[in-house]
Amino acid sequence: MKEFTAYCPNAQIPFLTAKHLKQFDRLNLAFVVLKDGKLSFDNLNNISHLPRIREANPNLKVLMSVGGAGAAGFSSMAMTSAGREDFAKQCLNNCIEYGLDGMDLDWEFPGSVYEGMDSSPKDKENFTHLLRTIRETFDKYEKTSSKHLELTIAAGVGQWFIDQTEVPEFTKYLDHVFLMTYDLRGFGQEETGHHTTLYTKENDIYRMSADSGIQAWLDLGVPAEKIHIGAGFYSHMWTNVNQDNNGLLQVGEGGGGFGPNYDELRYEYVNKNGYVRYWDDEAKVPWLFDGSTFISYDDAESVIYKCEYAKEHDLGGLFFWRYLDDPDNELIDAIEENLN
Repeated sequence: MKEFTAYCPNAQIPFLTAKHLKQFDRLNLAFVVLKDGKLSFDNLNNISHLPRIREANPNLKVLMSVGGAGAAGFSSMAMTSAGREDFAKQCLNNCIEYGLDGMDLDWEFPGSVYEGMDSSPKDKENFTHLLRTIRETFDKYEKTSSKHLELTIAAGVGQWFIDQTEVPEFTKYLDHVFLMTYDLRGFGQEETGHHTTLYTKENDIYRMSADSGIQAWLDLGVPAEKIHIGAGFYSHMWTNVNQDNNGLLQVGEGGGGFGPNYDELRYEYVNKNGYVRYWDDEAKVPWLFDGSTFISYDDAESVIYKCEYAKEHDLGGLFFWRYLDDPDNELIDAIEENLN
């Protein structure tokens, strides 16, 4: 049975519908952050909706996702055993207090100074130490309560994440790994491409894809059933793009920054207002082009291929970022109908 996991930011929690909650196997509520070494729910105050969520689907696993892009404090906290133990106890206590089924660690990214976050060369080993400490703390609780608390992470799919961590070691302590197989293009790159590409295109100078990243983790001995492939319900876009090849793998401006979410794409862009949808049968993803602006995104066809990939490679399932970018259920329904 492949699991279907949704990441839901705080602002979207009130809009979770009973229908959707019945479709998901797991819901990761985002984000709890670290403030002065302590877990803060200031940015996750809508966790108060948890009783309604439980009523809609008593079997749904609900986790708190801790961290997120730009979240700081992990490196300094994980530097000492005392810091790690205190953090693990806080995680356990909050899981008990809110009746959660575990936690998802979203440390983006160990050893990186991304967006000015604190970091250290020791993050590599301390990331493993931290996960081991949390797992041991959860296991002690399980012995007395008979309740298993899940420990998961959201991880970058690039080689740099592998190089800056100890994948074969730390994954022993995890129930699941949500590999962020999106944002694979953009963030300053001049050449257009697919940010959610399933397979690497032969003539693409950027070699990263969902398949290449997942295979790298499998090659390191990570059990396939722990790995979940990700879908992105949003886009990246370039402007002033060369018209050759309908804009694909062409130089443009804007660096592939964030574009419209899927709901807006569907109603305002896909084969509308001068934009034409194209399909890359090698990469198994679509793109939009209007003769100048290039947009990369996931749609129903591409997420079905991701579902098939998860089944073919015996992965744990599929997840997506983020909830409420598919209000008409086109992507959610496609995943639910094809994942199993």
